[in-house]
Amino acid sequence: MKRIMTYLAGTVLAVALGAFAAAAEDITVEVSGAAETSDGVSYTISETDLAGAQLKSDASITVSYNGDDSDSCPVKLVFRYWDKSAADKNGGAGEPSSFEVPAGSFEGGKAEFSFVDILKVFKKDDLSPVYAIDVAAANGTAVTCTGVEAKGVWSKADLASKNLYSTVCVDTSSAKESTNWGQSLSVHFDQFDSLRLTTDSKIVAFFESQLTKDASVCPVELIIQSADDTISPKSRNGHAWEKVPAIAFSDSFAVFDYAGFIKAYGTTDFRCISTLHIGDSGRGTIKCTGFYVLDCATIIPKEETPVEDSSVVETKPAETTAPAPETTAAAAAATESVESKADSSEKSGANGIIFIIIGVVAGVGLAVAVLFIILGRKSKETYDVQRHRFVKKK
Repeated sequence: MKRIMTYLAGTVLAVALGAFAAAAEDITVEVSGAAETSDGVSYTISETDLAGAQLKSDASITVSYNGDDSDSCPVKLVFRYWDKSAADKNGGAGEPSSFEVPAGSFEGGKAEFSFVDILKVFKKDDLSPVYAIDVAAANGTAVTCTGVEAKGVWSKADLASKNLYSTVCVDTSSAKESTNWGQSLSVHFDQFDSLRLTTDSKIVAFFESQLTKDASVCPVELIIQSADDTISPKSRNGHAWEKVPAIAFSDSFAVFDYAGFIKAYGTTDFRCISTLHIGDSGRGTIKCTGFYVLDCATIIPKEETPVEDSSVVETKPAETTAPAPETTAAAAAATESVESKADSSEKSGANGIIFIIIGVVAGVGLAVAVLFIILGRKSKETYDVQRHRFVKKK
């Protein structure tokens, strides 16, 4: 009987451990375009591939490389993140920063970086401010990143269901100089989807400027553009072109928040927004050099819902003259979080799996209890051959 009880207890433990293991996943990053370098970055892991918020306490990152590791590890990880603790920077929004993590172990062309290795340097277990991870040369010898695998991390569905925030840095290499209400940078929805904005979100734009007019007015504009828009009360003939007021600015940065975003657009439903522009406000020449979105939600788009036709955006002239500056009436100031727009079916699916696991564990536990009772009763009885049934022992 003890053997049976031990076996069944082990079964219950295995099922329980399986339930915990199901909460993590492994991610293989498709490394393409990695460069050989001895003093720079070989490959950058973007937030799209692996968000900092996905790294939990038992996660690890394994980097495969071609390089000489006979004396020391030739690669290191450089974590780029938004530092909110720098409260005196950029109107209180903080600033971009970075920290380096050496490999915890390496051998045979593979370097291992555990969460503990990261924690030793960063001193914080919340990695949601991380927006990019660089695989960089570490010992001065030539090295090329050939692969990246993250083990035991949260899935994107986990981030959505747990309302875990991420930080996004948009590539600004395509930005150009802008003057006379032109646009320096256009961020399309496939680069950043406005549905990810939350009530805590801020957009921070950095720029170079040569101002010729009053510097007391923000030199740049954040412009919301939509197409086939049947939602915003500001849309005209199915299109909106609305300007978000800055909450802080200088001649090199501007900060925009969620409240200003909904004030400009007129609603918290951002489904029709196709593009965000950074343009000049007619006070000189500017060029966008950085575009960051803080405290973003993760959304799992519905597969059956078609994404807005990108041809509408692509056929739009790159250099569009914005409408003359105008004062917009304050629209709905609703502050509902965009996290609730995450696909409810993903949450219900996750909950369903959890209930199934709980049911299996409960079922096995019940079986153990019933078997214990039956065996306990049988141990107190003996079989009467003449009467053909069990009777109590005398």
